[in-house]
Amino acid sequence: MIANFRDLGGLPVANNRVIKKGVFIRSAMLDHATDEELQEIKKYGIKVAYDFRNKGENRGDRPYEMIGAEHRNVPATYKNDRLFRLDKGGIFTMLFREITWEDVAQTYENLPVSNKAYKTLMDSVVNEEVPLMMHCSAGKDRAGISTAIIMLLLGADYETILEEYMRSKEAQAFNEYVIGEILPKFIHKFAFKHFHAFFMVYPELLDTSLNKIKSTYGDYDTYFEKEFGITPEIRARLIERYTEPAPIQE
Repeated sequence: MIANFRDLGGLPVANNRVIKKGVFIRSAMLDHATDEELQEIKKYGIKVAYDFRNKGENRGDRPYEMIGAEHRNVPATYKNDRLFRLDKGGIFTMLFREITWEDVAQTYENLPVSNKAYKTLMDSVVNEEVPLMMHCSAGKDRAGISTAIIMLLLGADYETILEEYMRSKEAQAFNEYVIGEILPKFIHKFAFKHFHAFFMVYPELLDTSLNKIKSTYGDYDTYFEKEFGITPEIRARLIERYTEPAPIQE
């Protein structure tokens, strides 16, 4: 089983262009993918799979070996003390600490700025180390914001980025499936209640990340230059490299 798997190809960007197909892939974790699903993913020829999960979430290299991609586990640190404690405390410790909207919102606020994982990802984008994949556990938060950043880089507007981000609602059943595998059945209902905030996919969360970028840097051009060393000239080259004219509609 695999969730939140999407090729960004075909998404519209500025100047009547679209992102090229087969270049940027986003996904939930691959641990539950079947051999048949992994064989299908292998057809993309992915060079690097960026895994934004923390070390404790990582279950090994087998899926990456099967798709023929280099596995780069670069945690997109939450920088949220409460969530960090939950991650370190073990699953049964986590059950007695409810995650709130504020916890998740703080995570989103911190993700796009001073994030070494995203810096490593964007180095690969600049160096044309593609096709590449981005994923975390559910593929909606850490992978979701990295996807939004790449779409911003290539000239996508807010509405397109939001629509793509909101598609992660489709992963709700997958999230419950994964939690159900980890925890004993008798505490499923209790766990889903306590972790409800972790499953949320709302426009306000994406807005929190984008507002952090603007409040820190003022505009996206400055953000890309100061955060990732991507000057307007480099950005123009990347747009030319990773996008193409939109198909003519008959």
